[in-house]
Amino acid sequence: MTETAAEVPPEQRDTTEPTERTNSEDEPAVYVATLEMIWVESNLGTDEVAFFEKDASHPDGEVFVGPGPAVQAAQTAGVLQAIANGRIKEGSEPAAEPAAEKPA
Repeated sequence: MTETAAEVPPEQRDTTEPTERTNSEDEPAVYVATLEMIWVESNLGTDEVAFFEKDASHPDGEVFVGPGPAVQAAQTAGVLQAIANGRIKEGSEPAAEPAAEKPA
């Protein structure tokens, strides 16, 4: 069953404009929606994988959420559902590691 726009909650609607991307002049244009990125982390409190998804919207085409620091993910329907189910939660960007000092 396909959901209509009225059945999709407003916070889950994709309101972004598609962007055109093509690899060569011989290939047809491919339109990829640009979704907002968020930082997410596991909410399980265990060593289990909390969420995994392959989607071109994610950095490197996939997102893996397990134990450890927050990772960046696109706000896909799968990510939003995992947040709603309590498997993952929004996190904050991990702090950059301080640069190592050079020996004198």
